[in-house]
Amino acid sequence: MLISFLLSVFAPYDCVGCGAEGRLVCRRCERTLPPAIERCYRCHIPTFDGYTCLGCSERSSVAAVYATTRYTGIAKDVVWKLKFGRAGGAAQEIGKLIAFRLSRKNTRRMVVTYVPTAPSRIRQRGYDQAELIARAVARKLELPCYPLLARQTSRKQVGASRATRTTQLTGAFRAVRLRHIHGSSVLLIDDVVTTGATLEAAAATLKAAGAARVEAAVFAQAVND
Repeated sequence: MLISFLLSVFAPYDCVGCGAEGRLVCRRCERTLPPAIERCYRCHIPTFDGYTCLGCSERSSVAAVYATTRYTGIAKDVVWKLKFGRAGGAAQEIGKLIAFRLSRKNTRRMVVTYVPTAPSRIRQRGYDQAELIARAVARKLELPCYPLLARQTSRKQVGASRATRTTQLTGAFRAVRLRHIHGSSVLLIDDVVTTGATLEAAAATLKAAGAARVEAAVFAQAVND
């Protein structure tokens, strides 16, 4: 297991866009990634820099969702490689891009955490992809990173509606390492935002444990949700 994990992180890759050797996304293909739409993650009305709109903020614990690109083309291929192709090194590429997206934000006092993957998925892949991305983001931004959430359910969310996801995610997380949560501004990391129900459930758990504010950063934003 350890050997396969190390290979997944450090082995050389070919670009998923053009096939060039060396990186999963070469610099030329990186420049072709379409920027995410700046909108409220919940109702999709345009907002400045991805902040949650006033109406949705009354029902959500997520202050903003900063997405890097849209979940299509190269971005979709990279996420697939990370989650299903045992390409753990993709987390470094994704983390770097998220950190660049956040470089214009004031993140100096934030604590980084992530939406934990279901234990069954971790056993299949040999790693938690959200954790790898979060640690890469934290390194780039020089921020502390802690596992502040533990997963309590393992139901499959792919393809489910917002209402179904919300129901399934009730009680999905519990807060851990409470001393790092209380009074903190938390940056919550995940790979893709679809309906946002998972981010909401995770953020609500953090707020209930005493977080002062929760913002989220994801690599890709689903475009047909």
